[in-house]
Amino acid sequence: MQVIYRVRATPTEIDARARAIAVEQSIEMPPHAVRNPRVDEHIVGRVEHIAPHDDAHFLVTIGLALETTGCEAGQLMNMLFGNSSLHPDVALVDLAFPPGAAARFGPDLRITPADPLTGSTSIACGLAGTVM
Repeated sequence: MQVIYRVRATPTEIDARARAIAVEQSIEMPPHAVRNPRVDEHIVGRVEHIAPHDDAHFLVTIGLALETTGCEAGQLMNMLFGNSSLHPDVALVDLAFPPGAAARFGPDLRITPADPLTGSTSIACGLAGTVM
């Protein structure tokens, strides 16, 4: 998925700041500590684009691995906001999912008909046909 942040930085700071955000939002550890090639290639966030926004800000597009969300809305929020939301110089601006990925998030809530044995209703959550 691609996540766009507005970052306050100078032109000389923005590359390092963008890389730091990508790492913080994905693995939360120094990249040199990653020993697994799969994690390095597919999980560590990547700076995809940096563009000036105004005199003090840049728009930074970061590629984050969709699989790090577990396709759970709460974990998605953590991946989007995470520790970077604590920094006053970073703001989430936009998010783009790969085709079809957005449908994998959030509960599929619906009220099911009353159970003929108990007379109760239940709320189905998750995959179609799965009652939790």
